[in-house]
Amino acid sequence: MFGPPGSGKSFSVTQVANSISPGVVTRLEFNLSQLDAPSDLARVVHQVRDVVLEGRVPLVFFDEFDSGVNGEALGWLKYFLEPMQSGEFREGDGVHPVGKAIFVFAGGTCSNLDEFSRTASSAEEQQLFKNAKGPDFISRLKGYVDIFGVNPLNETDTLCLARRAILLRMLLLQKAPHLFDGNGRLQIDPDVLRALIKIAEYRHGARSLEAILDMSLLAGHHIFEQSILPPSSQLELHVDAEQFSRLIARDMLFGGVREQLARVIHADLAASLRKRGGTPENRPAMQPWDSLPEFIRESFLNQTDHFPEYLNVMGYSFVPAEGEEPDPVKFSSEQVERSARLAHEKWVTEMKNAGWAYGPEFDETALINPLVCDWNKLPEADMEKYRGEIKALPQYLLAAGFEVYPLKG
Repeated sequence: MFGPPGSGKSFSVTQVANSISPGVVTRLEFNLSQLDAPSDLARVVHQVRDVVLEGRVPLVFFDEFDSGVNGEALGWLKYFLEPMQSGEFREGDGVHPVGKAIFVFAGGTCSNLDEFSRTASSAEEQQLFKNAKGPDFISRLKGYVDIFGVNPLNETDTLCLARRAILLRMLLLQKAPHLFDGNGRLQIDPDVLRALIKIAEYRHGARSLEAILDMSLLAGHHIFEQSILPPSSQLELHVDAEQFSRLIARDMLFGGVREQLARVIHADLAASLRKRGGTPENRPAMQPWDSLPEFIRESFLNQTDHFPEYLNVMGYSFVPAEGEEPDPVKFSSEQVERSARLAHEKWVTEMKNAGWAYGPEFDETALINPLVCDWNKLPEADMEKYRGEIKALPQYLLAAGFEVYPLKG
């Protein structure tokens, strides 16, 4: 099992083992980097045998098995070949059976199997790997897992959000089961949840997420609220505390500029319609903001409420801006099309809920609007209006004090 430090290797294997044989598996963990000499390994294996003799299955977690010993890189590997091959170990002149056990080797210096196997290394390093019995060790493995951890692997790794969510749920089920209702739903402030899931990086991987939960005052509370989080000085040990706070405060700050954003969108739309020959008489949305019919003004306000969702569909989010002007964001045509369709669908739903229906000619009295239709039936000019609004999201938000960033985690 490989993964970067704090990726949750120990946690992952324990959860799998418990799900297969709950109450039968006994977990033992040994950090080989803390043993002084190979002779100490016999003492470790005797503890494994004791569990076997008790009628239980030992799940033996050998951490940092790829560390050195006695000045020899990967020096532990050769001492595991016999137990892995024949289920026996040597102690002095004697040979002892280990019994049925599960050995899990967790890498401490290599983050994946390819790195451990030296497949992309120099010829010299590959020869050293062979001398350390690395290929013999790999040949005896019955499987491997590369654990990705809670931090993004690269700029396109949005699945780290799912990995964080899974780990968060499992940790809270262990540490604070009282936070879940009768249907198994976690009771948590959505702002806290967003910060825990979308923070750019956990400084020490899964250990940092667990540490934040341990530092929070979860006992005696039935909802994970902002007030029970540790102070910023403590958060700073494990995350960027300022960014964490900005993520928590985003919705509150965003709500305060809702009308400002709606006015900007309205002004852009009115200017666009004016270029196409529209007038306030035939396009009511062109009227001054304070003179807009209530349903149109409310539609603009509702549109701003959906900004987070439009961005999320394209793999982006936003936080309060600070410091220098952020780098420009350019969405792909596919991203824009997805969000533009979504924006139109939401607008049609709102119009229908308000009693409007499709008709070839606009009629405010009869609540008829030719744009209350499927995306594919929209005039191209109106499709472009939606696309233009999606493309302009970063500018809209920047004008209101927010910056857009890609969801890396």
